[in-house]
Amino acid sequence: MRNIQRSDNGALFAIPSGVTLVLGNNVTLMGRGPNATPATENNNGPVVLVDGGILRMNAGSRITGNTSISTSTNIAGGGGGVGVNSGGRFVMTGGEISGNATTASVVAAFGGGVFINGNGIFDMLGGTISGNEGLQGGGVAVNTGGTFRFAGGIIYGNSANLPPGTPATSANTSRTGASAALGNFGTAQRGTFSNTGGILPEGWTSTGNLSSTATTITP
Repeated sequence: MRNIQRSDNGALFAIPSGVTLVLGNNVTLMGRGPNATPATENNNGPVVLVDGGILRMNAGSRITGNTSISTSTNIAGGGGGVGVNSGGRFVMTGGEISGNATTASVVAAFGGGVFINGNGIFDMLGGTISGNEGLQGGGVAVNTGGTFRFAGGIIYGNSANLPPGTPATSANTSRTGASAALGNFGTAQRGTFSNTGGILPEGWTSTGNLSSTATTITP
């Protein structure tokens, strides 16, 4: 297993427009923070920032161990594992995003595993997103204008650091003014798609296999 880790703060890879990064078998992108191996100081951004380009994540690859702490209100640097900005696209056909976290009281702390911002797109066709932690959408958070298309894979066991007394509706997945289209093959265990208000209790919830027709999601 090839383990790649940045020695200072910031994204390990930033992918601009016109560039494609492919993560293949036996490749681990290690973040920074107490969950990293070896452990380091906390980071101030995601492991991979898709800033107009394309990230393809295939079977046998991992993005893990990153803790991003930010007080900035700039949501373009959000996400613990992967951040997808406007014009960027992330295609996950396999692999694992786990053990990442975002910690702050701002939108940049959404999406412990993956954060989709602006007109960014995340197509999940396979793989696993688990054990991540964020203010909302511990696994996946989709901000206004972003698109999450979930057609395969598993999202489970993520957590959301919601303020005390707030309904825990956004542990695995959350969306606010964004687009979430689910296919027939994905599994979201204990996951919630919140269609308005982010941490408000309204939204779609399932505890098993998901299928979708128009705006209805049923287990």
